[in-house]
Amino acid sequence: MKIVYVHHCGSTGGAGNSLYFLLSKLVLEHEIHIITQQGEMVDKFKLLTPHVYEIRGIPVLFTAENFGYIRTIFVNLKSFFYYKEVAKVVAIIREIGPDIVHLNEIGMFSLAKRVKQELRIPVVMHARTVPNRKYKLLLKLFTNQCNRFVDQLICITKSVAYQYPEILHKSVIYNPIQLDENEANRISAINYDSQVFKVLFLANFYKQKGVEETLKAIIELRANLNIQFVIIGSNIKSQAFFKSLFGRLLNLLNVYPDYENRMRKAIQEYELKNVTLLGQVRDIKSEIQNCHLLIAPMHLNGTPRSVFEAGIYGIPSILALYHKIDDLVEHEVNGLVINEKNYKELVNGIVCLERDRSKLKAFGEAAKEKYIQICAQDLAAREMNEVYLRLLAN
Repeated sequence: MKIVYVHHCGSTGGAGNSLYFLLSKLVLEHEIHIITQQGEMVDKFKLLTPHVYEIRGIPVLFTAENFGYIRTIFVNLKSFFYYKEVAKVVAIIREIGPDIVHLNEIGMFSLAKRVKQELRIPVVMHARTVPNRKYKLLLKLFTNQCNRFVDQLICITKSVAYQYPEILHKSVIYNPIQLDENEANRISAINYDSQVFKVLFLANFYKQKGVEETLKAIIELRANLNIQFVIIGSNIKSQAFFKSLFGRLLNLLNVYPDYENRMRKAIQEYELKNVTLLGQVRDIKSEIQNCHLLIAPMHLNGTPRSVFEAGIYGIPSILALYHKIDDLVEHEVNGLVINEKNYKELVNGIVCLERDRSKLKAFGEAAKEKYIQICAQDLAAREMNEVYLRLLAN
């Protein structure tokens, strides 16, 4: 089977890494072609296949939970600059002549429409973000466009699928983790009884990732030095950006907050001895295995990749959700589910698990067992293959 994947973001991140891990299995069975925005992912994808094509970008209609009006408008206006690239991408696809075209994020409707109408090739589209429940018109537009131009929508969690009740052809396939059976058997046991209790925050510093709630929890728990916070991540914009007039304005408006600077100021102001800022880390696996609990106090109404990246090592999570549905994190089974934007609940959850190590251990072991099974690369590849074969058979 010959498959074209279109990826919208040149920088490394959850969407690109998840696609990479999926394709590392599918490339063993299929001829894989990848069209991607210029950036770091180009070289990474070339490790899998020589058929990688660079473009400036691709227009993506975008909505995400807790994205405000200003940011939603800003992101979607920026997308208009890439509309001329659609014709280029269609020309590349036409020359390749694939059996399937797989678009790696919901919102690539201008491309999906042309692929369906002009090339008459089945279209698969991934939905990797939970849409903003408040933007009813955008949800209606997304539903309409999917039902017209997308043959199958792949949702990465039940939380994502829950927000698209009227999309006719959708399924849930969890993001894969890069961990084979031998590696799984070699995972070191977590010392759940360690006196020092390490709490991990693993995400880039977007407002909706819960950075503010994390900082408030750090300040609240500063007197208990047995609880140590490990922060992996950084601003998504450079320091040069935040020094510019435009950057200072967006920081002031809280559109792109300079959280690195805010954290450093808080550390000085409160003389915090309970937090370590690691920035971007190359060997994330080692850092994860040195911790006991992952916190994801996000405003995204969904489950981030870090939850199962930590969970496979026996690290349970505290996850914030608006719609509390049992999905990757099951409340009081393999972690805790709290309300969004509530740092007091986050603090209480951390203190509870720091004090009750038997519960921490039970949650961690349940998380490891679950994620190794449902996030296995082989399973994700097999389920995706079944989607492709079903579409071709029809």
